[in-house]
Amino acid sequence: MKARPIILVVDDQLQNIKLLEGLLVRQGYEIIQAESGEEALEKLSNNQIDLVLLDVKMPGMSGFEVLLKLRADKKIQRIPVVMITAHNEKEARVKALESGCDDFISKPFDHYELLARVKSLLRIKFLHDEVHESRDFAESVINTVREPLISLDQDLRVVTVSRSFYEFFKVKPEETVGQLIYDLGNKQWDIPKLRDLLETILPQKATFDNYEVEHDFATIGRRVMLLNARQIERGQGKERIILLVIEDITERKKTEQEREKLISELKDALDKVQQLSGMLPICASCKKIRDDKGYWKQIESYITEHSEAVFSHGLCPDCGKKAYEELERFKNEKNLE
Repeated sequence: MKARPIILVVDDQLQNIKLLEGLLVRQGYEIIQAESGEEALEKLSNNQIDLVLLDVKMPGMSGFEVLLKLRADKKIQRIPVVMITAHNEKEARVKALESGCDDFISKPFDHYELLARVKSLLRIKFLHDEVHESRDFAESVINTVREPLISLDQDLRVVTVSRSFYEFFKVKPEETVGQLIYDLGNKQWDIPKLRDLLETILPQKATFDNYEVEHDFATIGRRVMLLNARQIERGQGKERIILLVIEDITERKKTEQEREKLISELKDALDKVQQLSGMLPICASCKKIRDDKGYWKQIESYITEHSEAVFSHGLCPDCGKKAYEELERFKNEKNLE
């Protein structure tokens, strides 16, 4: 319990409020007063109230009406309420319980009984607050996880869902929470491999990691996913919760396949390439090359043996000019004869 719990005392008789205040302040409680139902609702909305002591009979808005409005407001509906009734108002006490009060006490009340009831309800209230804070914290953690995540009960029904799951698989909360996982998305999750993981492997191992599943979804198309799951114990006598994390690796798989294809094509290309390397002895005059066995060969012959190159023959401009000059000189010599 926190150091100084705050109690709202609601009664149209100020002397009754002062009586309760004097009793409760001595026990370390902080008291806020309200002399009408309307004022009580205003104080509830503007303060962090931990418990309400509420008189049944008040002019204007009765205690029952205040209780109904309190229970209808999600922000304050968990605050415990003790209704104060007259000793002979049996019907009012039954109605108070039916309206959602947590306890009641009759006037004139016993001081020790009142303090005991207040202390007990505050302890329960703070325990509930801890549970809700833990749940809110867990939900916040779940919603910060980038990968889609869901939690399942023992019957494989969805308990909680991360925001990323809704966004990725394009589903709505009302279509998801409480549903059997295999029924999600019009039975899109009825995947044989997922059934095997959840119903056979998980009960035996308590966890599974990086199981690859490929499936066609009507909303998002064909996807390759890595599934990771954990069974979490929630305490003695409580059912286990299954956390299932789904990582979409579709694009990664495509990239890997493209890389493998490229590597294969590159390897094939390299296998076809023959490279000439090392020092090649070549004649400075005729340009023949000496092979490994010591024979001098034409450069075309050597290259053909050591590569897949194919030669075609022609004359470069310099050689063409030289050949033309020799041809002209030959013609002139013939004419002189």
